[in-house]
Amino acid sequence: MKAKSILAALLLMAGLQTAVAQGFRVYKSDGTVVQFSLRTDSIVFYDGIGSDQDFGPFTPVNDVIVGKWYWAKEKYWEFKEDGTMVDYYWDLDFSEAFPPTEHNHTYKYFPYQGKLFVYGNYETIYHDEGDDGGYSEDVLVNNDIKEIYEVMLVDGELYVKNGDRYSKLGKTPPYVKVQDITLSVTTLTLDAGDTYDRILAIVKPWYADNTAVTWTSSNEGVARVDQGTVTAIEGGTCTITCRSVENSSIYAECQVTVVEPHEYVDLGLPSGTLWATCNIGANTPTQRGDLFAWGETTPKDSYTWSNYAYCNGSSNTLTKYCLDSKYGLDGFTDVWGELLSEDDAATVNWGSRWEIPTKEQFEELINKTDVTVGGGITFTSKTNGKSITLPPMPSNNSRGYYWTRSLNTDDSRYAWTYWYYTGTDNDKAHLSVYERSIGYAIRPVRK
Repeated sequence: MKAKSILAALLLMAGLQTAVAQGFRVYKSDGTVVQFSLRTDSIVFYDGIGSDQDFGPFTPVNDVIVGKWYWAKEKYWEFKEDGTMVDYYWDLDFSEAFPPTEHNHTYKYFPYQGKLFVYGNYETIYHDEGDDGGYSEDVLVNNDIKEIYEVMLVDGELYVKNGDRYSKLGKTPPYVKVQDITLSVTTLTLDAGDTYDRILAIVKPWYADNTAVTWTSSNEGVARVDQGTVTAIEGGTCTITCRSVENSSIYAECQVTVVEPHEYVDLGLPSGTLWATCNIGANTPTQRGDLFAWGETTPKDSYTWSNYAYCNGSSNTLTKYCLDSKYGLDGFTDVWGELLSEDDAATVNWGSRWEIPTKEQFEELINKTDVTVGGGITFTSKTNGKSITLPPMPSNNSRGYYWTRSLNTDDSRYAWTYWYYTGTDNDKAHLSVYERSIGYAIRPVRK
């Protein structure tokens, strides 16, 4: 330790100090600032806290940083008058999975040396609760020095050295702007008169300060939108746009197709299932309509594994709707035993109120109606006399094949199919499994 008179002379000769109010401000060679108060009784070299370039006195002055200082919206330090502090952090992008962490420490702020001492070390302890899983807990293990930060308080703003730069901490959370908008659906097909409740707008990040959006339709004669709820007016297409109020250049769109309503029949079935009177792609009950591979939503000229949408060229390379790894591409599996709406040809082509029947709905149709043959196969209600007819394949007027939405859970290469053969009474109604790549007809049901 050197004499304070020698230090003062050296500082004056070097021109390192400037008078500020009742103190000194010394600029180090690295551009940082150390400020001194004339209220103190000494200015000395000292090597106990930092290096031989640090100056005294060495008494903490905590009151000048009391309050909350925000690194970001989800992270702040809160310094309290009693010498304790809270280190708060919440990963907002994963807020549901990971709750915020809040560690309590003690601190000492040495403004003359530009040092912030934080005390208190935590350790994450996992508590195993057997079959019920467990949970993690951060436990204070000691009150030793956790970290020494290089800090400057300049013009009411706190600067903390973070790597090779200083981060500025503010007294209020920084404003977070909207970065993106996505919609829960990007295409809709609705019957005229139907209402879709509702398209969800996902504003990112969700913790942006202004998440307000506006909704507009490019053609209100086709469909109108109110806070994401779409009402179909008449046949045609339009674009529903969801736009950020904060930044109009950020938006997302949903393409809406409105079709004239498709007819259906109430056969008085116990489930209440309503069956369409026509196949997809047909204009009359006796037309076969279009053919689809299972899970595909557009017809094709040919139907083979080589051009099937959910495999890599063969039946043992499935890429979707695969419950057994031996049939999946590179061992792929998922959990879907029924078609999702996005892969349901009835939903995609006719709108959200329609879907391909399940295996169970076909079983009910077979068992709860009177089945007759003639120009296809006809199912007549036992309660109200109404009926539907499923026409045969054009290549074989005695047979008809219709997809269900149900996967064969024993072998994912196959899906359940309703088929009939009108040549004998014993073959009027069958449910069997067939390869998913084949093209069959679809008779939708109303949701």
